[in-house]
Amino acid sequence: MNKPSARKLHRSLAWVMAFGLVYLTLSGVLLNHSKALDLPNIDIKNPLLLKWYGQSAAVVSQSFSVNQHWITRSNQNLYWDDKLLPLQGEIYQILPHEPFLFIKQASQVAFLSSAGELIDLIPLPEKLQKQNESQLFVSQQQIYLMTDQQVWSLNAEYSEFVLNTDNATSTFKMTTEALTNNPLPETLKTKLLALAPSGLTLEKIILELHNGYFIGPIGPWLLDLFALLILITIITGIRLHIKK
Repeated sequence: MNKPSARKLHRSLAWVMAFGLVYLTLSGVLLNHSKALDLPNIDIKNPLLLKWYGQSAAVVSQSFSVNQHWITRSNQNLYWDDKLLPLQGEIYQILPHEPFLFIKQASQVAFLSSAGELIDLIPLPEKLQKQNESQLFVSQQQIYLMTDQQVWSLNAEYSEFVLNTDNATSTFKMTTEALTNNPLPETLKTKLLALAPSGLTLEKIILELHNGYFIGPIGPWLLDLFALLILITIITGIRLHIKK
């Protein structure tokens, strides 16, 4: 390669390299200070970016009215009015029992105060986990969990369900009805959808921009190509310097 051609190639590669280095430097600095900048907690709700990552925007999937309050599930998160509860997953049943509230889920019953404070998590009997064939009910101020064939009593400490072997299920009568799913007021719905985390954070996007995975499997290969261009730029620069 003659000197004019090498100089032209060197200059063109230098512009490409300068852009790439600025891009990698800025993204690297941001990642180095990710926690200080709170990047892991900055949710991205842009529909195009969510679609790019195969995620959907937050939706309200369940909502229950409880003593002038609302218990809501948006995606996997549960809320008491607009306060995030330390619970996730589908709500199978909600049973108020003043001054408490019981939320039955796939493998546990969440034990809450009437103000929405989580008191404890009560595991369901192992054979009843991951299914919805049992129902909570109250009889004579005692909490029970019943299937078609068996009844479990909640112990006095409200810590576990104990199989009741003395009574058939036919001897029990539900005295407190479970709550049913109700439409959430639009004002609260709008607020919750704005609060609900999308699962896509700014840190994740910057990281994948930095390592190339943002554009898919081809991204790292493009970064490898950029590294090769840096090498070529160095070689052409050395060649031009030697020929001076």
